[in-house]
Amino acid sequence: MSDRKNKCAICRAEVADEAAVLAMGPYGTPRYLCEECAADFDEITMGSTAATVAEAMDRVGKKMQALTPDSFTLDTVNGIIAEATERAKKIEAGEYDFSLDEQGESFDELPEELRESEEDRLLDEKEAEKLAKFDKFFNWAALGGFIAVIGFAIYILIKNLFL
Repeated sequence: MSDRKNKCAICRAEVADEAAVLAMGPYGTPRYLCEECAADFDEITMGSTAATVAEAMDRVGKKMQALTPDSFTLDTVNGIIAEATERAKKIEAGEYDFSLDEQGESFDELPEELRESEEDRLLDEKEAEKLAKFDKFFNWAALGGFIAVIGFAIYILIKNLFL
């Protein structure tokens, strides 16, 4: 592990090893968030009133103006802010369904249509058996070919040495 400390993508404060990740940048480089900025983003995306969402967006905006983040971080934050602005407008108009926040993006359980069925497992097992037989056959064929080549090389060597 390197000695280089991770910094918050928004305010450049040093962050812990297990810090929240804003996004994965080009080449898999994570853009970390300090606890304060992570709390602001939680408020931006999950705030219950338009005023609290606006205040959190204002705090993040001021931090970004002061330190000018890279373009990837800027694009990511702009996308989050655009979605949050729409959400805040719906909250203010009384049209936002807060049950959408509770659903969130959970990866704990796969939807039924994406789960592997018993038929899929049986087909996978049959396919694995076929591949194992093919693999065994080609391994023996390759071994036989290798022995034939070595035998032929020995025959040529003996023929040239003794004849």
